[in-house]
Amino acid sequence: MNQELTNLINSLSVDNFRELVKGFLKAKYGTQHIRIIDGPYDGGLDLEIFIGDKEIKRNIQITVQKTGIDAKLEEDLVKAQKNAIEYGYLSNLDFYLSQNLSKEKRLQLILRAEIEYQVNLNIIDARILSEESVNYPIIADLVYKSHNYKGPERFNIADKQTKILFDVLTLDHNSIEIKKNFINSYVFSYLFTNPNSTLDQIFTYTNTHLKNTLSKEFLEKEVNNLKGKGFLVTPTDKKKFSLSDEKSAEIETIFEKVENQESEFKFTLIDFFQKYKIECDSNEVVDLLYKLYKENYTIDIDEVKSNNNSFSASIKKTYNDLISYFTRLGVPKDRSEIITKELVQICKDNEFLNKLSSTYLFNDLYSSDKLEKYVNDKNQLVFLDTQILIRLICVLYDSKINFTDIAMQSVKILYSTIRKFKDKVKLISSYDYVGEVAGHLYEAYKLQRFLNLPFITKLGNSKNVFYNTFSELYNSEILPEGMEFIDFIEELLDADLYSLNERDFLKLAEDKISDILEQLNIELIYHPNYPNYLSIKKEYEISLAYQSKSRSYKATENDLRTILYLSSKENHLNPESGHINEPFLITWDSAFYTFRKELVREHKELGYWYIYSPLKLVDRLSVMNFQLNPQSISLNIVALTETNFNYSTRTSSFLDVISSFFNTQNVDELSIIHKLARLKDNSRELDVIPIDDDIKERENEAFTNILVNLKNYYNSYEAKFAFNDVIDIFEMPKNENLIISIFENTLANYKKRSDLGEMFSQFDDLITANKE
Repeated sequence: MNQELTNLINSLSVDNFRELVKGFLKAKYGTQHIRIIDGPYDGGLDLEIFIGDKEIKRNIQITVQKTGIDAKLEEDLVKAQKNAIEYGYLSNLDFYLSQNLSKEKRLQLILRAEIEYQVNLNIIDARILSEESVNYPIIADLVYKSHNYKGPERFNIADKQTKILFDVLTLDHNSIEIKKNFINSYVFSYLFTNPNSTLDQIFTYTNTHLKNTLSKEFLEKEVNNLKGKGFLVTPTDKKKFSLSDEKSAEIETIFEKVENQESEFKFTLIDFFQKYKIECDSNEVVDLLYKLYKENYTIDIDEVKSNNNSFSASIKKTYNDLISYFTRLGVPKDRSEIITKELVQICKDNEFLNKLSSTYLFNDLYSSDKLEKYVNDKNQLVFLDTQILIRLICVLYDSKINFTDIAMQSVKILYSTIRKFKDKVKLISSYDYVGEVAGHLYEAYKLQRFLNLPFITKLGNSKNVFYNTFSELYNSEILPEGMEFIDFIEELLDADLYSLNERDFLKLAEDKISDILEQLNIELIYHPNYPNYLSIKKEYEISLAYQSKSRSYKATENDLRTILYLSSKENHLNPESGHINEPFLITWDSAFYTFRKELVREHKELGYWYIYSPLKLVDRLSVMNFQLNPQSISLNIVALTETNFNYSTRTSSFLDVISSFFNTQNVDELSIIHKLARLKDNSRELDVIPIDDDIKERENEAFTNILVNLKNYYNSYEAKFAFNDVIDIFEMPKNENLIISIFENTLANYKKRSDLGEMFSQFDDLITANKE
C-alpha cells in the first residue's frame, strides 16, 4: 500500500471520489458505459454499469462520510436487500468509502450484513483502493489529477510501444516464423500509439530500433499481408494505416497489463526507498537496473553471435555501479551492498524490466540475423557438469525445499524449468562426471570421521555439497532428529554403505548415481579416443596454468574430454536435417569460458558450443518459449556478482582436503591432525598464489593450497608414488614431526611463490624410507 496515495484519497471531495470510483470500474470491467445516478430516487444505486447491452446488476454505494458510517451502511443494506428480492439484483453491496476502516471493523460489518440482511458486503475503503492502484494505475492518475499533483512519473527508459512489444510478440508463439512475427509486433505496437501512419513512418521507427537492418520491401509486404488478414485498416487514406478495432482492443488489454506492471514496480520502489529512508531519483535507479538486466542478456547475445561471452564481468561492473550510486548518496558501503542486493531481488516479482530487456535481446539478435538461431524448435542439447549433477541429486531428495544456498536454489529452478520444457531439451552428461560425483560423495562419507573431534572447529567449514545439504536440512528440522550423516547418504543412494572400502563404495555409488540420472532421462556417454586429444591437452594445461587453476590429472582429463565432445560437430548432427544442433555446457567453472575463447581463436572449427550458468539456461529456455522467469534473472545477477560463487568443480576447504589424507576410521587417535590444524591457523596471514578474482573463495589459505597441490601431484602420472603411499605415511605416528617440518619449510618459501618441487622430493624420500 502507498500511504501517500491513501492520504490523498482520504481528502477527496464527493465529486472527485465518485469520478475515481467511476474510472476504477471502467478499467476493471473494460467498459466506457458507466454512469452516476446518485440522487433522492436512485433506489440505492450510485452507479450503473453496462457491458454492451447488458446491465451488471450490482448494488453500488459511494460515500465520503467521516462519521455515521454504520447508520449510512444500514440504510444502503436495506435498499440492497430490496433490490435483490424485487428487481433481480445480486445479493451484494459494493460500499466505496474514501476513509479507512480497521480490519476488525470491516469484518464486523460484513458479518452483520450477511446475518441480518443476507447481503454479501464488499467494503472498498481508501487503503484497498490504494492497493488496487497497482493493478489499475488509473486510480493514482485520477487522485493526483484531483489534487493537481504531478505524482511519480512513468519511467523514461523506453517509449510506450517498446514497453508492450514483448507481450505483443507473445500473441503468436510460432517460433518458425519468428522474424516475421517480430516485425509484425513492431507494426502493431507502433500503430497502437500512432494510428493513421504511413509506411515510411512505420519503417523509420522500426528500422531505427533494429539498427538499420530492416528491408523496406519486406516491411511493405508484411504490412499488406496484415491488412489482408484484417488486422490493419486504412479508413481515411489508403496510404495511412491503423489497427482494426479488434486488434486495437487486443493490444489495449496488453497495454493496460504492462501499465499495471510498471505502476506496481514504481510503487514497490517508492516503498523500498521509504523503508531505507533514501532520497533518490527513481529514474536513475531504474536506468541502472535496466542496464543490469540488459547486461544479463548481453551474455546471450555474445554467446549466439560469437561464442565469446564475458561470463560475469559486465554484470559485475554494472552491479558495482549501482552500489556506488547509493554510496554517493551518503549510504555506507556495507549498507549500500545490502540495499543493492535487496533491490535486485525485489525485481523478481515483476516482469517489467524482464520484458524490456528481452526486447533489447530480440532487437540485437534480429539486427545480426541471429534471432532465428536463438528462438527455434530444435531440441536443445544440454550437457551437465559435475557440480550441477551433485546438486541435482541433492534437490531430488526433496524438490519442495527452498534452499538458502544460491547454487542449490539455482539447480532447483533449472530442474523445474527442464521438466516444464522437457520436449525441448535433451540432457547429456558423461560417466566421467558420474565418477566425480561418486568421488565427492565418498569425500562426504569420509568427513563423518572428523565430526566428533574435540577440535573440529579448528578444521574450519566443509565445502562438500552433500555434507552442507545435510546440515541445512537437519538444522531446518526437515530431517528427523538424531539422523546421522551416513543415514542421509544411504537415503540419497537407497543403498547400504556400512563398512565398504573405497573401491566398493565408489563402484556402488557410480551404479546408483547412473541409475538416478538415467531415470531423469539424462543420457550418459562414454568418451571415445579423440584424435586431437594430445595437442589440445597441452593448450588446455597452459590455459589452466595462466589462470592459476589447480586441477588433478583426472579432473583435467575429464574436462578436456568434455570440451572435445562438445567441439565435435559429428556428435551433434541432426540426422533428419543434416544441421548442427549446437550443445550447451551448463557449468559455473570459469576455466571453461577462458579456454573456449582461446580454442575459438586458434581452432574456429571447435567453437560451436555454448556455455551457460544454470540460470542463464533457465532464462534462455523461458524467453525462447516466450515465457519469462524474473526470479531466475534476479538470482543469476546476484549469483554472478558474488565473488565467492563462480567456483570450479573441485573447490575444497581445509577440512575436505585433510579428510582425504587419511583412510583410517580412528582419526581421533592421530595427533597429527591437530598439529595440521594449528599449522593452518598459523599460515592464515601468509601471501598466496594469486587467483582470478571471479573464483576467489572465502577460505583461501596458503596451507590449503599446498595440500591440494600435494594431493594432485601424487594423483598424477608424473609422480613416482601414488597418493595412497602419502596416506600411509600420514597415518604413521613416527612421521608426524617430519611431515610438519616439511610443511613449515614449504610455507616459509611459499611467500615467495617458489614451486613445490622440493616438497615433492622430500615426500618421495619419506615414502621411500617407509617402504624399506
